[in-house]
Amino acid sequence: MDRRSTSQAGKLLRFPSAPFKIALFADLHFGEDAWTDWAPKQDLNSVKVMSAVLDKENPDFVVYLGDVITANNVMLANASLYWDQAISPTKARGIPWASVFGNHDDAPLEWFSATGIPQLRCPAANSCLSGEEDCSFRGTEHLELMKNEIKDNALSYSNTGPKELWPMVSNYVLQLVPANGSPSPVALLSFMDSGGGSYPEVISGTQVEWFRNKSHELNPDSRYVTPPPITAYECQECDPMQFVTKTHALIRETNIPLWWQAVFVGRNHRLDWCCPHKKLWLWFAQHTGYGGYGTWAKGARILEINQQPVSLKSWISMEDGQTHKVGPTSSIAVVTGAVAERKRDLIAQIRHSCLRKQLLSAFRLGEMALASARNCWTIASLAFLSLLFRFILAVGWTVALRSKPENYLRFPSAAPFKIALFADLHFGENAWTDWGPRQDLNSVKVMSTVLDDENPGLILSLAIDFDLRSVVRQSDFVVYLGDVVTANNIMVGNASSYWGQAISPTKARGIPWASVFGNHDDAPFVWPMEWFSASGIPQLRCPAANSSLPGEEDCSFRGTQRLELMRNEIMDNALSYSKTGPKELWPSVSNYVIQLSSSNDPQPPVAFLYFMDSGGGSYPEVLSGTQAKWFHNKSNELNPDSRVPEIIFWHIPSTAYGKVAPTFLRFSFCVGSINKESVAAQEAEMGVMKLLEERPSVKAVFVGHNHGLDWCCPYKKLWLCFARHTGYGGYGNWARGARILEITQQPFSLKSWIRMENGHTHSEVILSS
Repeated sequence: MDRRSTSQAGKLLRFPSAPFKIALFADLHFGEDAWTDWAPKQDLNSVKVMSAVLDKENPDFVVYLGDVITANNVMLANASLYWDQAISPTKARGIPWASVFGNHDDAPLEWFSATGIPQLRCPAANSCLSGEEDCSFRGTEHLELMKNEIKDNALSYSNTGPKELWPMVSNYVLQLVPANGSPSPVALLSFMDSGGGSYPEVISGTQVEWFRNKSHELNPDSRYVTPPPITAYECQECDPMQFVTKTHALIRETNIPLWWQAVFVGRNHRLDWCCPHKKLWLWFAQHTGYGGYGTWAKGARILEINQQPVSLKSWISMEDGQTHKVGPTSSIAVVTGAVAERKRDLIAQIRHSCLRKQLLSAFRLGEMALASARNCWTIASLAFLSLLFRFILAVGWTVALRSKPENYLRFPSAAPFKIALFADLHFGENAWTDWGPRQDLNSVKVMSTVLDDENPGLILSLAIDFDLRSVVRQSDFVVYLGDVVTANNIMVGNASSYWGQAISPTKARGIPWASVFGNHDDAPFVWPMEWFSASGIPQLRCPAANSSLPGEEDCSFRGTQRLELMRNEIMDNALSYSKTGPKELWPSVSNYVIQLSSSNDPQPPVAFLYFMDSGGGSYPEVLSGTQAKWFHNKSNELNPDSRVPEIIFWHIPSTAYGKVAPTFLRFSFCVGSINKESVAAQEAEMGVMKLLEERPSVKAVFVGHNHGLDWCCPYKKLWLCFARHTGYGGYGNWARGARILEITQQPFSLKSWIRMENGHTHSEVILSS
């Protein structure tokens, strides 16, 4: 006889004629090391464990207790493919299930080697898709994973939960009702999202309030058993009776009613114990999956709920068919003297918990002053549009936009070629505050000042409000030297809207440009911890106030990856010289070369400008060995005899910068005005600098990243230079400006100085002559 009896209507679970049995599958980690031979074998082994448990225990229901996949190893655009593999044994047997999220389920992809990305990863070897459309390194966020599960599976009892709790998604309650058809529940199963992955590992104050309200609504007199399976974390390796998990502290410190029967969690693969705590029991599941750390035998925790009288029993069913650790049978009405005594001992020891202080501070943070945030974007947008409209009236009809040659830049007639470097603009920083939009406007003013104060040999007359302004002076080319946006602060689905604001002063003046990526440009959104206090995430942030899109479609916290940012820039701007770079270097995107030619003959190059992606954000801060090989091959192809000068641009300084950094103990030929911090170099050196040192044609390398450094220092046969912090976003309160490069053709020379926002110049240096 089939023991499963469920009702999809109203998401009710119904007792069979026997006790109701639940299997907990924890930490499966499908997709771990997906590009190796090891990974598919482990996923198959995990399927075998689940199948063995299901066939032996014949449960009525299954709970997937988080870390179903290892999203930080999954490079597919849709991680639901791995999610489907994980639920397949349960689905194949017609058993209903529900799931909660763990810290790995939507974590961004992590790269493990800087020596190169094997081709089999893009697309993934086990993917049913082909081409670059399947080559995504961002993962699939919680909301999409849950919607895909629900949409494709009639047996799924999972729920996306109240929208006001997003990004916390898996927050919902299921009712277990009697076999006789009565609608009154025997037990309530509460599921909660404990965070991790793309946002902090925490159960927020808003979730606590939701649970309190929901439990009082469904169970006002506390008559029903309420065992909520939620993923929690232990503070360190320790005696379980000496320390308390985050979830335990939450229950204790936030005065959640103590009529919960039990709490079930995963995450710690080598813990499977249960311990009494006040009037409830705290349980770990058993590590089920062969993915993840640890070589302990696999299995699953089984729960058995009896109806009359109501009781809860648990044991662990192992992959080899053995069972162990049968838990106590607890009545909702009685807490035995032994349990009560053990409870008092536990409370005494909990007072010394390693998490007590930090949990208290995390959950008692005061509310942010956000009342004025609703209007900040409207005001900022109007101010920016006013400024831009005024500029168009003044300049738009008298400046002929420079056309973009197909493959090269050209010197202006009888004048040097001038490049402005804009570094670390950080548009979108703290976008939800009044401060953020103001800083973006200030950054626009800095760039506008620099562009108007530098002379490209193009002189224009224009009238503003009938007032004749004599000269508008501009650069011939602009390089955006990384950290154009602070993606880890941007909550809108498409960060290109901020990218567009950053390039607007250059675009409005008809000046061509190119860009490279910094470590902040595609970093995943970093959730401010104060958003998880009792006040919760303000509604105005979802969707973002400055968005043109309605509803949840625009509520994304994943950011925009490098490839999409670069494609959007190129597609929308004829003046952009940026390129996505060779596909074999992805996820490192901005790797390309631009030729600078003379004014009268485009064929012979005067110089080559190399742009390289130094990583950071969604993958390690490094120029990989594959990029070094690309530079070696490309430079020998274009400039085999090293006759043509070469100038290099990337964002994060190499380790060589640390070797030449000026100190008061070292005699230095460096030129600059600020030396306020240590060099924050790349994580490793993979060969690029050795190639540059050996090429006599390489004249200088220009980087950003360090806001408090603007020096140029000689290094062997070339120069290593920092740009000047241009943006008002980012750390530091030093005056803003931009490094200017001036290239002359006959004879070739490279000169540089810094132009400040107040119009002054300083730190002029001859880098090649």
